[in-house]
Amino acid sequence: SKKYFDIIESSRERILLNSNNKKIQTSSRAPLVIKQTEPPGFYVQLHWKKVLEIEKYELHIFNEQNLLSSEKINNSEIEIPFNITSEMNRFYYQITGSLEDGTIISSPLTEILVEIETPQLHEPSDGAEYKKNNSVQFLWLNSLPIDNYDIQISDDFHFKNILYEIKINSKTTVFPSTKKGTFYWRVRGWIQKSSSEWSTIRKFYIY
Repeated sequence: SKKYFDIIESSRERILLNSNNKKIQTSSRAPLVIKQTEPPGFYVQLHWKKVLEIEKYELHIFNEQNLLSSEKINNSEIEIPFNITSEMNRFYYQITGSLEDGTIISSPLTEILVEIETPQLHEPSDGAEYKKNNSVQFLWLNSLPIDNYDIQISDDFHFKNILYEIKINSKTTVFPSTKKGTFYWRVRGWIQKSSSEWSTIRKFYIY
């Protein structure tokens, strides 16, 4: 089965016009996720508005510090692979091209935001009930090669008072139910130094 990353590109329209009113407009709502790569990574499909006078484009990929790659292409779309790195949250791309008179036009740097898939909570179900002194087993699902998970349990919905918190490399853990009350739990995943958003919050009762 295919494994997917949630990848969200900036939704802002950013267009750079040159003196001849020519432009290269990068797509901000293209379908970006294709499939998982080996070693772990992902493909991104990029689109931009074609300029008739340009036969060949050049694609430049950046992270926040460096130019990662440049590639000359004939079409106004391309599928490119990215590897998972320790700082994988933010990439940029820019498209340039030359007109017949030698004028070079380009798109602005367009941001690609990468988000790790949020873990899907499985057990306990929302509103489940347990007797005091019976352990509660937690289980969640994720299709990505996650390194570690954070799980938090609190007695308030906003997690201001954390009763239990642990970082583990499995998708399950056990909580000793030694206290009666209403409790809430959530999970997030880590790939190297990048984390997902917190999962949805579920509650359970101990009586």
